[in-house]
Amino acid sequence: MNNEQNKGWYNRGYLPHFDEQNRIQMVNFRLDDSMPMSVIEKFERRLTEMMHMPDNDVRSREIARLYYKREEYLDKGFGSCLLGEPLNAKIVVDTLKYFHLERYELIAWVVMPNHVHVIIKLREGYQLSKQVISWKKFSSRQINERLNSSKSIWQTDYYDRFIRNEKHLMDAVNYIHNNPVKAGLVAKEEDWEFSSAKGWEIVVSC
Repeated sequence: MNNEQNKGWYNRGYLPHFDEQNRIQMVNFRLDDSMPMSVIEKFERRLTEMMHMPDNDVRSREIARLYYKREEYLDKGFGSCLLGEPLNAKIVVDTLKYFHLERYELIAWVVMPNHVHVIIKLREGYQLSKQVISWKKFSSRQINERLNSSKSIWQTDYYDRFIRNEKHLMDAVNYIHNNPVKAGLVAKEEDWEFSSAKGWEIVVSC
């Protein structure tokens, strides 16, 4: 049994993270080339300003709004969009499913052409940060082997937000399932192959 100590709130550079077992969390991570440097710098400047906000709740809401704006940019399909290739997207989906019911409950997910959304509930003894690193390392190795390359696949950091209650959970699930529709990739959520909207039963309680 892994026996990692959960950290609660902590900071890795710009982003605040929340790490607690048995807590449902929404995690977003993106490809390394999914945003131009000018956009990243603007985003990080605004994020730095927000980090000085004294009220944690206000800061959390403002960061969430900033990330939703970032999602709108990601949906434009900047960069190589490696995950738009079905075999690469399948590698990521299989990676997410691998430790389902062992390290975490995999509640919902969507693999977009240049980013990923996941909702999970960590099991006792596992850290969110180490799990995200594990997903990235394994999937990048598999994708690079398939492409016969050694390129950097994922951006270093990730964004997470803990789920407050059942309404928040369903709003988050609906948001990520609707992402391919919102981005104009499909007409219906279930038409996107690389999503839990297609045949994945969601059974969880907050």
